Formats: sequence, structure tokens, C-alpha cells
Amino acid sequence: MKQTTKNSKMFGTLAEAQQFQKSQKLSQLENLGPVLEKLLNNIGIYTMDDLKRVGWQLVVANLMKKGPRFLLPFYSYILIGALANQVWTNISEQDKAKAKKYVLGLTEKIRPKKKKITTRKKPVQKKRV
Repeated sequence: MKQTTKNSKMFGTLAEAQQFQKSQKLSQLENLGPVLEKLLNNIGIYTMDDLKRVGWQLVVANLMKKGPRFLLPFYSYILIGALANQVWTNISEQDKAKAKKYVLGLTEKIRPKKKKITTRKKPVQKKRV
């Protein structure tokens, strides 16, 4: 009898699926290294379960508050890949488009729109003769 996992198509073998479920450190997941793990810890994400529960959208929104470099869709791709236990370059184009649209929407909310600066013309003084 073949054993399956809830998301079996994401993993090559049952052993990979079990390793994914047992991951205690975020840096053990695909795409996540120690630097990103520390950033995630700073916003309250410590385990894979935390990441699943919160979801990549809320994580990205919180990361964007940390600095302008997180305004790139790349970080969304990384998190989507980590949740699927695959390299971020292998996530679907549909997922990439969804992430890009989400990030651009957040970016518009975070970055204030530039106001047009209008200059007042100085009144022209009439020359006295």
C-alpha cells in the first residue's frame, strides 16, 4: 500500500515529506538561510508551523516594514518555495504572478504617492517710471 502525505505532489518521496514536516529550524527549509531565518524570528516566525499558519502574504507584509529591500517580489517567491519545499525558481508562473501582484499592491500602500510640487509665481512688479 502506497503511503501519501497531504501534499504529496510537492515531495519526491515520503522521506522528504517527513523531513519537511519535522523541520525545526527554518534554515533547514528550501530557500531559507540563517539571515532570513533571523529576520523571520524577529517577526515571530520560529517554525514551519508558524510559517504555514501565518502565510507568506502576512510574512511579506511584515518584512516590508523592516526595509525597502523587501519591496521586491523575490522574497515572496522564496517563501512560497519554502512552503512547498522547492527551490524558488521552480514555483509556478501563476504563483509568481500572484506574488508580484500582491507585493506591488503593498508597495503602493506603503510608499506615499509623490505630490506634484507647484511653485507660485511671484507677482510681477510694475516698474516705476
